[in-house]
Amino acid sequence: MRRVYYGLLTCLIIILIGAVPAMFQDGIHLSVQFYFQNVWHNFSRLLTPWEITYHPNIAIGRTLFPNYWDPYLYTLFIFFTSLFSAFIFSLLLTYFTLFLRQKSIKRIQFVLSLLEAVPDIFVIVVFQVIVIWIFEETGILVFSIVAYDTIYFLPIVCLALFPSVLYYRVMLLAFEEELGQPYVDFAKGGGMTKRFIILVHVLRNSLISIFNHSKYIIWFALSNYVMIAVIFNMHGVIWFVMENRTPTIITVTLLFLFLPIYILLSLVGVTIEKITGQKAALR
Repeated sequence: MRRVYYGLLTCLIIILIGAVPAMFQDGIHLSVQFYFQNVWHNFSRLLTPWEITYHPNIAIGRTLFPNYWDPYLYTLFIFFTSLFSAFIFSLLLTYFTLFLRQKSIKRIQFVLSLLEAVPDIFVIVVFQVIVIWIFEETGILVFSIVAYDTIYFLPIVCLALFPSVLYYRVMLLAFEEELGQPYVDFAKGGGMTKRFIILVHVLRNSLISIFNHSKYIIWFALSNYVMIAVIFNMHGVIWFVMENRTPTIITVTLLFLFLPIYILLSLVGVTIEKITGQKAALR
């Protein structure tokens, strides 16, 4: 029940935030009355979403749905594919890293700390420069770097990079902490292999820690998506909002981005609670 309460409260806050652009009339003129009028307007439109319209140009008005679904589903596919790829890749790296010497693990942790300090935009620009250089040298376009058409590979890779670094660092620390617990020595004394202990006991007991950090990693990745969408000119929801900057469209987009993430975190949290018997907080 508390998850439903937090979700509804956040939706209300999003509706209030979505109407903020309407507060400013003629540039800098502040109108609180017009703001609350738009809050009510957005709320009433959300109750009848099939009536929401947007204007690709002054002369033509179109209903938001179903035209909104293509950029929205494209955005969700890019976002969740990159997150899932980052999680699986980091989990595999963590598993193999734990079989290295302790000195090597410390060096890897140091490198991960350095990578976290690298600006996201620097990595994205480097990827674009490499693709352009390969094209100029060989005439082969490895993959499109600007979305004149729908592109997938490069945005997914760029968006997955920093979550991979963060997940890898979190998992490595969490797994190492669990490997130092007394039950690990007891399990080894009982004849269990390190591989079995990691995959069964350590992974299960690390889930809460990984989940708690995942919330921040996911919201961090969402903020990165905005930048990546602009740089690659991706025709997702960010492009749609930039082409149709109205309080209602902004509110719908914020809600539609928040809800699937919140539902996913809630479902994962409930599953982890059943597996570990520990409370997985969403806040």
